[in-house]
Amino acid sequence: MKHKTQLALAAWNLHALSDDYRIAAFLAAHDGGDIHARIRTLLESLARGQDAQETAAALQERLIDYLWDASDDDNGEQGALELLAAVETLCHDILYGGGRALRRAEQALDYRLDYLNESTAGGDDNPYPAIIRELREQRSGLAKAATGGKAPRPTSGGRESLLALVTVAPPTA
Repeated sequence: MKHKTQLALAAWNLHALSDDYRIAAFLAAHDGGDIHARIRTLLESLARGQDAQETAAALQERLIDYLWDASDDDNGEQGALELLAAVETLCHDILYGGGRALRRAEQALDYRLDYLNESTAGGDDNPYPAIIRELREQRSGLAKAATGGKAPRPTSGGRESLLALVTVAPPTA
């Protein structure tokens, strides 16, 4: 898939985070289930190249209120807050421009990947370092593309590898 804008690429990166069941569970448990649904709608619209101004405006207002009040220390909180802050920046860039969304999406994804990497034991069976390397290679291509004015093409397995990583079935009760 070729992304024609920085916003679409930011959405592509954030979509993988929105698939993480731990983040979705945290938001659902803390009155943010509607936010998660709106985020998914926004990211899917951007990925398809659709106009998302109206969705972004409504979502940004809700995110600012939610982020202001979010302070519990439950599992998934930090990942959720990273995603929400990155999506708020994405909404801001959709509405007002500014070019910050892609960098914020990368930071949120890096945070989550680092967290997942630290949460696993070392060894040959740990898939996280390879995925992190792949995504960092993709990001180094972003800097080159930004100076050349061309939108980068994501590496073939980045998002698929990440989705396989973060969408493992939640533990059953």
